[in-house]
Amino acid sequence: MRLTAIIVVFGLAYIGASLGLGFQSRSLLGVQDGIAWLAQNFIPNEASKGYWTEISQQLLRTFLVAVASTTCTAAVSLFLAILGAKRSLSAAVSAG
Repeated sequence: MRLTAIIVVFGLAYIGASLGLGFQSRSLLGVQDGIAWLAQNFIPNEASKGYWTEISQQLLRTFLVAVASTTCTAAVSLFLAILGAKRSLSAAVSAG
């Protein structure tokens, strides 16, 4: 009973949002047409084989940029966490 009520509430929220914001709910029925279009246009063929080296180089570059940015973010986050932990610890010691 509870699950049914939750589903009904979410359904009503979706309907309200789609009416209020002008969603095109009918486009959900055309998903299979989009999948067919993707299959026709994104399957590699003989003409696309010349681009594989450029695509693989850009993929590697994207991967390296993602790893570098994640590493930099982790280092800054660790520094800030340690800085915050020392201040919290010293505040707790002086208060106690």
